[in-house]
Amino acid sequence: RAREEQARLEQQRKQKEKDAKALARAQRMQDVSPALGFHLGTSFSMPQSMEPYSMTNPDEMVRSYGIGSLVMAFGLSFFLPLSRSLDLGIEAQYHMLRFNYEATPLSFTTYVYDEYQRRITLPLSLGINLNPEGITKFYIRLGLVPDYMLSAQASAVRSYASTGNAFPDVTLDKSDILSSRSRFNLSGLAGLGLKVPLD
Repeated sequence: RAREEQARLEQQRKQKEKDAKALARAQRMQDVSPALGFHLGTSFSMPQSMEPYSMTNPDEMVRSYGIGSLVMAFGLSFFLPLSRSLDLGIEAQYHMLRFNYEATPLSFTTYVYDEYQRRITLPLSLGINLNPEGITKFYIRLGLVPDYMLSAQASAVRSYASTGNAFPDVTLDKSDILSSRSRFNLSGLAGLGLKVPLD
């Protein structure tokens, strides 16, 4: 009976070794195989004004950008391994952006401005595995993101204060403003991630 138990334990040990080798082999194959994927989620924007303009002194104007509303984003990804430590990422993404801007350029008037954009982005990046021999891998990703603006629209409401009802609110319906925007843009990309293999 003791021999049977010893034989069973030995068989379990050998099976575990076999499974570990198979997992390591599969992981090595995964490291050097191209990967194709997709993503679907949301995004939001946090715009900033580099140089304000106003009919009055811009430094005295009360103004602020609001954090953009959550909007849809989706795309495709292709990753080509260059070695066990490096991979090249090529992606195509569709983004919808929305943000608002509030300002009081004069003491008696305020306005709220909303902008809506649609963009196609093509992130190009290089992934660097920090521990290429590990099963769970930590990596950093650096790259450039060229994008093309498909559309840009805006709407706004101007309100008057301290004037009674003499001046009603002025509303700007959603209008095309693409001609006043840079259609081609380039930005940087930096990221930190973790790859966890699943059975």
